[in-house]
Amino acid sequence: MIKTISLFFLILFLFQSQAYSQKDSILFYATIKNQQFEPLPYSNIDFFNKKQNGTVSNEQGYFKIKCAFNDTLVISHVGYKKIICPVDFVLANDTFNLFRTIILTDAYKEIEEVTVLAEKGKIRFRNYGSKSTDKAMALGVVSENLGYEFGVKINVPQKRNVKLEQFNCFVTSSNIDSIKFRINIYQFNNLDSTLNLLNQNYIITSKTKNGEMNFDLRDENIYLKGDILVSLEIIEVYGKGSIYFATSTLGSGTYYRTGKQAAWEKFPIIEVAFNIDVKLF
Repeated sequence: MIKTISLFFLILFLFQSQAYSQKDSILFYATIKNQQFEPLPYSNIDFFNKKQNGTVSNEQGYFKIKCAFNDTLVISHVGYKKIICPVDFVLANDTFNLFRTIILTDAYKEIEEVTVLAEKGKIRFRNYGSKSTDKAMALGVVSENLGYEFGVKINVPQKRNVKLEQFNCFVTSSNIDSIKFRINIYQFNNLDSTLNLLNQNYIITSKTKNGEMNFDLRDENIYLKGDILVSLEIIEVYGKGSIYFATSTLGSGTYYRTGKQAAWEKFPIIEVAFNIDVKLF
């Protein structure tokens, strides 16, 4: 009789454990802050080793995301060390459940010294990328996909000092009230190798319905060399809808991904018309 009861409770325990592991998704929420307990707006929240859309924290560093107990989240922010958060472990932490706060620490990045040798009359201004305003084959982006990133590869001279001055693109149409993008610039070798050259967030807020978007970077002292990937990342949207960008059919295609942990993919032939103004020394 005792053995029968024990077996019954063992089966019941295994059944409950299996039901718990297969439980429907939960709503995980938290606020991301730095070591000074200041909110970190527009941090990236992605799933580790899963092709699943992540999200971006709001201006107060707050986010919420649907996930399972056995999921693992990757939290990252420009200029900070990314952390890996197993959902079940974090939820079991009493301190986290009390404050619902995730702290990121500074990531110190060594910047290569650039020696600018500018002789009189030797400074040149150039534009790289596509300046197309073609509306015939516009690239559309749906506003709900926070963290979605898309861009183009641009080659800049390696034997010159190349200083980034301005980022430009052309909106053919938009039915969104307002949208915020983060501009990212990566040293780009291949689809699996990208290093972000920017040490802080550079945000574009656009209400443009039709026309050129420009982002002045003259004061940021960003120097470029070789192949780079210039991208826009959706971080906040006011109103639902889509925004369309001019494209060029003469380029090498458009790169895109659904989050920082997702692999880059390439849409061939059609290239979103991003371009940069630079100063050559």
